[in-house]
Amino acid sequence: METILEVKKLKKKIGKTEILHDISFSVFENEIVGFVGPNGAGKSTTMKCITGLFKVPKDMVYIMGKDMYDHHVEALRYLGASIEAPALFPDLNGYDHFSMVANWRKEKKENLQELYELSGLKKEALKRPVRTYSMGMKQRLMLSLTLIGSPKLLLLDEPLNGLDPQATFEFREKLLDLRKRNTSILLSSHQLNEVEKICDRIVFIKDGRIVNSITTEALQQMQYYTFQLQPIEKARQVCKKMNLEIREEGTHVSIRFDTPQILNAFFKAVVSENIDIIEVNSADHLEQYYKNLYRNAEK
Repeated sequence: METILEVKKLKKKIGKTEILHDISFSVFENEIVGFVGPNGAGKSTTMKCITGLFKVPKDMVYIMGKDMYDHHVEALRYLGASIEAPALFPDLNGYDHFSMVANWRKEKKENLQELYELSGLKKEALKRPVRTYSMGMKQRLMLSLTLIGSPKLLLLDEPLNGLDPQATFEFREKLLDLRKRNTSILLSSHQLNEVEKICDRIVFIKDGRIVNSITTEALQQMQYYTFQLQPIEKARQVCKKMNLEIREEGTHVSIRFDTPQILNAFFKAVVSENIDIIEVNSADHLEQYYKNLYRNAEK
């Protein structure tokens, strides 16, 4: 599997403050990778280092095998990016933006028709100033602009912000379609339910450090349930015997099961120990994993 992006022990200081500490991860061919963490964790700073907006030393960022330090012009040919809010000019229309980016990318204008269509914006909308666009329209335009020049890698920082449900569904489908077209994506977002639906793998960052990564397939094998069990003392003993991670929340306990087989074994143990299940609820995979991961990272 070809490595599209490789970040190796990336460090970054702003002033005297070290923002990133030995960040290392990769994005492979035909892969969508989620980049997740709380505000101030270092997501946008990492992306700015990858794009060259922040200069970094040699041997820290490679795009298609090209070191961003001494081959940045070649490396950037493979990259499309939208960092933070869509960087659009309010008084220019959609067509103006396509023409401007095509000139920068040295892309023939006759090759833009497919991108006009991919944006999902009608001709009338593309003729209007961008200041009249909704947030969803701006995000769709920005995504299409990042694709000019057929980049191998897209960096998208919070592309789902401000989108209504319909625009979110459409944007998700566009990203999945891009993967089929051999475009790899590094996606930063706080919308965990969408990250889980879109991404193949998720990298977690906190305080400028990578704290974990997991494939979506492995994540979805895990089962998270919240129970109200009586007597709770017996339930604790069952979890201890089965080496299950348990978290108590008032009268409820939250338990992670790594496989369906372990979940079945737990129910059998609860029945055999005459433990009453008063209430049971399932939890979203990524949301619960995120809560547990960052709670443990704070210990």
